[in-house]
Amino acid sequence: MKGTMNRLTAAAGLLALLACESGQSAPPTDPLSNPTPGFSLSPSKSAISTPRGWNALVDIAIARTGGFTAGVALSIEGVPPGVTANFTTPIVPALGINTRLDIDVDTAAAIGTYPLTIRATGTGVSAVSTVVTLVVPRPSFALDIHPTVDYRTSPSLGFIATINANVIRDNGFRGAVTLDASGMPAGVTVAGQLVISPNGNQGTVALLVG
Repeated sequence: MKGTMNRLTAAAGLLALLACESGQSAPPTDPLSNPTPGFSLSPSKSAISTPRGWNALVDIAIARTGGFTAGVALSIEGVPPGVTANFTTPIVPALGINTRLDIDVDTAAAIGTYPLTIRATGTGVSAVSTVVTLVVPRPSFALDIHPTVDYRTSPSLGFIATINANVIRDNGFRGAVTLDASGMPAGVTVAGQLVISPNGNQGTVALLVG
């Protein structure tokens, strides 16, 4: 009987020891099962070229993580003079996932490249930022000269050749264009300069021969 009691006492002590050790060893925690709340910004365009007098739109996606649901407040830095940049929803409500940045470039804005920094804050999470590069390009144009030359004669002027040209406007160029010609051989003169009006796209140069 005494031996049986000793064995029972030893078994009870072993169970108590195992229970104690089991209580002290907590199972490992998986960080992926409990991510830190937060969010990130993803603009639809990382760089945009917007001529003077034009505007551009950039969609901003908000990706929420770790159960973050609060509102997000947005602001923008680095906007140059002559440019306005506003969010359609400067404070995205709880659970919101997007907004839009509206950029307007005035005709007086300086040509150049400008990094626009978008900052966003939310309650209880770290602030985030991203950059959208705005390029205000230099206005320009090119001429597309038609290979066909129209020949005709005039009783008062003699032989006349007319050459048609198309104006290809780029980067918001809307100014007038003056057509002229040089390097004429002997006996050939230009009938005069032709000014294509602002926003006009076609013109003709007349050459007098003889």
